Amino acid sequence: MTPTRLLDAFATVGLADSCLPVAEVSRIVGVETTGISVAFLVVGSTVGLPALRLAATRFPVGVEVVAVICEPEAQPRFLRVAGLTVVTIGYLDDLRTALHRQAAAG
Repeated sequence: MTPTRLLDAFATVGLADSCLPVAEVSRIVGVETTGISVAFLVVGSTVGLPALRLAATRFPVGVEVVAVICEPEAQPRFLRVAGLTVVTIGYLDDLRTALHRQAAAG
């Protein structure tokens, strides 16, 4: 096991009852933050595409929204839907690879 994978194994995130839905967090950030051109939504595997699409609409027009879905041990996936880019990663190293691949294509 590599040091990065070991840290991934120790890092966990849990959902608390007091957590706001991702669309509400996006709305707050979209209203209270000016001058942003790119917004990253980092979520767990239980947040579905409909919730991410709704969250993307809460940002001002012109803000590029990238959702990063962290799904343990998942194969990296990339999806582009209207107004939203979705990257699914299983390991932190997958994010670097996905971002480099997208930068080369874009």
